[in-house]
Amino acid sequence: MINIRKLVAGVFHIGIDEAGYGPNLGPLVIGGCLWHSSQPADDLYVPLANSVTNRVGNQELITVADSKALYQPNRGLATLANNLLPLIFGEEDAWKTPWPGLLERVIETEFPPASHFDDQGSFLRDDDEMVRIDSSAIANAFFIATDSSGQVSDEGRPSDSSSIEVNSVRRLRENFLNNCSEAQVELQQVLAVCLMPADFNKLVTNYGNKSSVLTVASLLLVKRLLTEINLPSSIRVQCDKHGGRNRYRKFLERVLNPNSLEIIEESSAVSVYRLVTAAVDVEISFTAKGEENLTTALSSMFAKFLRESVMHRWNHYWQGIVENIRPTQGYPVDAARFFAQIEPHLKSRAISKTLVWRER
Repeated sequence: MINIRKLVAGVFHIGIDEAGYGPNLGPLVIGGCLWHSSQPADDLYVPLANSVTNRVGNQELITVADSKALYQPNRGLATLANNLLPLIFGEEDAWKTPWPGLLERVIETEFPPASHFDDQGSFLRDDDEMVRIDSSAIANAFFIATDSSGQVSDEGRPSDSSSIEVNSVRRLRENFLNNCSEAQVELQQVLAVCLMPADFNKLVTNYGNKSSVLTVASLLLVKRLLTEINLPSSIRVQCDKHGGRNRYRKFLERVLNPNSLEIIEESSAVSVYRLVTAAVDVEISFTAKGEENLTTALSSMFAKFLRESVMHRWNHYWQGIVENIRPTQGYPVDAARFFAQIEPHLKSRAISKTLVWRER
């Protein structure tokens, strides 16, 4: 049994999860959210039970669940969008055209040199440089249209949320806000790190494997969300497990730089740590099937929606170049098919393979 301390009143909850860890095409996206509850709550599904459920198919409540349960390629983004958008956007224009708002939530990030890590061996390189990531990595990608001022344009591009049910989203949002007010719970922030193939490849080369890239990116997002908290607080961070990794201490020390760190448990089921940094007390867990937690599930949904919005534009770009090419989600077998069809067109457009193909 994990000896997790009881949370005091006034608790901040951070959830982190990814989308796109396995594909060879498209970005790896790490989503994160920050909640505040005035009352102790291990499970935010309880105080939000009047507006949020983890059961797919309930039309009266917002479904917050693992994105894989809400999104199927043959059904499009509508189900995922209709449950995500009432949580993260308050304006109806953003429900109808979410792309600009999604880009605004991609944070600028500096990845520390891999030589600063020495976790369980020497698989990390010593000759790497700091890698900086921001939303321009997406907005300036060759398959994202920009206008003459450099602003992202969707002119002539099919909507990635064409089936948004505005009346339903409006009703769900009003119900959610009323529930939050009564329960004294607030969703304060939703952000993401988005690694396009060129940056992903560079980081994997530097760090030696993509599991380390995912861990560092996730903790950089945690670090950014912690800056939103400006008072002494109890903070609980919930992450999904990163591959087969059980030990995160070196990564936590390097990225979060705590004053002290206590290992509570490290196992195949869960790894739990207690950190103190400045006036902040943080408990961070890496849990198998972490999407069962509301905060992690919401992050999974946001990461998936952002990734699929990028892939929507990716496919649209190539469909304008390669006749009758079927769209792809970028997963290995289908990615090879898609890349074989676009490869003859890369050279004439001065597009290198490293901008397109993720090596691992």
